[in-house]
Amino acid sequence: MEKLRMGVLGCSGHYSLRVSTPLKSSLLIEPRAVASRNVEKARAYAKRWGFSTAYGSYDELLADPNVDFVYCPLPNNLHLEYIKKSADAGKPILCEKPLCMNAAEAAEAAEYCRKKSVLLMEAFMYRFHPQWVRAAEIVRCGELGEVMSTAGIFSYDLKDGANIRNIAETGGGGIYDIGCYTVSSARLLMQAEPERVVCTLKQDPVFKTDIYASAMLDFGNGRISTFTVGTQLFPWQRVRATGTGGTLAVELPFNMYGDVPGRLHVSTGVGSRTIETETADQYLLEFDAFARAVAEKRDEAPTPAADAVANMSVLDALFASAKSSAWKKSRVISGAFPEQSMKRTVIEIDEAVCNGCGICVEGCHEGALRLLDGKARVINETFCDGLGACIGECPLGAIRFMEKETGPYDEYAVMEKLSAKGEKTVRAHLLHLKQHHEAGYFRQGLQYLKDHNIKIDMTDLESPGGCPGSVEMTFGRSGSTNGEAASCLSQWPVQLHLINPQASYFRNADVVLAADCTAYAFGGFHGRFLRNHCLAIACPKLDSEKEKYAEKITAMIELSNINTLAVIIMEVPCCGGLLHLAQQAAAKAGRKIPVKKIVVGIQGNILQEEWA
Repeated sequence: MEKLRMGVLGCSGHYSLRVSTPLKSSLLIEPRAVASRNVEKARAYAKRWGFSTAYGSYDELLADPNVDFVYCPLPNNLHLEYIKKSADAGKPILCEKPLCMNAAEAAEAAEYCRKKSVLLMEAFMYRFHPQWVRAAEIVRCGELGEVMSTAGIFSYDLKDGANIRNIAETGGGGIYDIGCYTVSSARLLMQAEPERVVCTLKQDPVFKTDIYASAMLDFGNGRISTFTVGTQLFPWQRVRATGTGGTLAVELPFNMYGDVPGRLHVSTGVGSRTIETETADQYLLEFDAFARAVAEKRDEAPTPAADAVANMSVLDALFASAKSSAWKKSRVISGAFPEQSMKRTVIEIDEAVCNGCGICVEGCHEGALRLLDGKARVINETFCDGLGACIGECPLGAIRFMEKETGPYDEYAVMEKLSAKGEKTVRAHLLHLKQHHEAGYFRQGLQYLKDHNIKIDMTDLESPGGCPGSVEMTFGRSGSTNGEAASCLSQWPVQLHLINPQASYFRNADVVLAADCTAYAFGGFHGRFLRNHCLAIACPKLDSEKEKYAEKITAMIELSNINTLAVIIMEVPCCGGLLHLAQQAAAKAGRKIPVKKIVVGIQGNILQEEWA
């Protein structure tokens, strides 16, 4: 195949020191163009490092039809911008780590490139070295048993304030620069994503970047990874994995030389050995692997962009933990390991009908929509809450609901994106969740504000709003009228999907949760069960999205402090699911309340009434 012509954004010291020499041996890549904001600097760099063309702006390079793909070693805070510009120019991007400044940006970059059918890969060169290929094989084949622990250290000593790695505004600091490696390698050896993390760090008093950080990553079931990184420490690096059947240590895990063999130390019940892998340059292997994927028009890069989003999610959690001095959940959407997906409702846009007016984009507070190529498009389904605020904004009816397999909605990532837009946008988003009674997402949003010490006036969120059929109402009752039995219903709405679990009438109330049919089967339902009680009704057989029922019941217990919960079901087998769901929700709640089980017979008699 003909060599692919590469363009490099920036006169990178990393490229000249570590990449330029190995690429002279590449049979797949020709360094064609380099760009700098200073054209004279670009020309001098091009002459020294073998580029035939030099440009005085990054945009000029991206417009060059003789550039087939782009390598981006720019400062971290510029990655998202130039990933998108490269994608707009139709040029695949090999981008230095970390891919972006946070997981929300990384997800946006990945989705943007997917929509443009352009390959994107984060430049973790270490994964291509034969020593790591062999290490991953040893883990996957089970030679170490179940990997229960990994430990990593990566450090260097750099006190130059002018160095980009010591400039906080551009994404400097130890976690961004080398913590990304210790997290990535832990995920690789564990073959999983961490559930939560805890981190401590120390900042340089002048640079304001993190210079020391230590962390624990909890992968569940007792599986823990630890690491320490430092930018003002004695230079050192090691990685070790310990399993139920053996241990593995990588002697020089990340800055591996290209002219000596890699070394792994493995101990099992059979014995101990040192494995020397073939001599290879990890940068040459990385660049060639990406070029081959581009030439073969593959749908996915050798290291998928989803892996970069997953890694960045962990870094986000590390920063949040260090700020709060507490464990933080790692909100991973999907990565290189078994994906977390679910069938849920999202919106779909009919591009043939859409006229690109952009009204729906303004109506989507979560940032799931963007105007691309003159059409509104869903750029990130994990930002779509499925509540459809955008549908009412479309004058042409181009938006509809659909159910599909996709990643779970990520409220934390949405709040991270919205917090930069100001208080009004955040409050509008939270009000939107409250009006649709999304108590779980609403609580996550509030937790984000608390975690990041963001003070917002929440008084206007008491407004009920939403669908007219779900507007909260309470009724005063004064006995029977016209000889008919009096209704004892004291509030509206009653259907569990429509109920707001934080409605004022639920506070400190005794609540009845009834299967739909019970009120028809038992003639004395109002007088026996509703007097001085609040009501919620549901059908455990026919209702959809019953997982939301559990969230609402838990919210009633935790947030409205209900006193008791009486669950009334029919004797038919399918009705027992409602009691089971209520008991699970009550067990999950942070406070305990009595739960009563009441079974109504088909003939209208009470078959059973007892505290469950």
